[in-house]
Amino acid sequence: MTMSSERRPTFEAVAVGSGGPAPHRGSAALMANQHGLLRGDREVPRHVYDDVSGEHWTVREVDTTAVPGARAPRCLIFDSGSIARRLWHYPQDWGALPPSALLRLIR
Repeated sequence: MTMSSERRPTFEAVAVGSGGPAPHRGSAALMANQHGLLRGDREVPRHVYDDVSGEHWTVREVDTTAVPGARAPRCLIFDSGSIARRLWHYPQDWGALPPSALLRLIR
């Protein structure tokens, strides 16, 4: 899916640490869930590895209906353990995107 210049992704920094501990590098969960969502649940974290930076990212979709000032009813949160980003506008099929395309959403 290509995005027009009018629909550029929007993200903002979010506090790190509120989502629990970061996954361990090389963990079984990371390897098992590298290429898609487990159980088809949109809120199950997806773990991806960035070949360029060498960082592991946890990506999850969350309900933001109870979040004051939310820009949309749902968002994606990308968390690398040292930085987190919230993406408000993203493709509905984000869970099926290959890791490189998913990470391009926040660049």
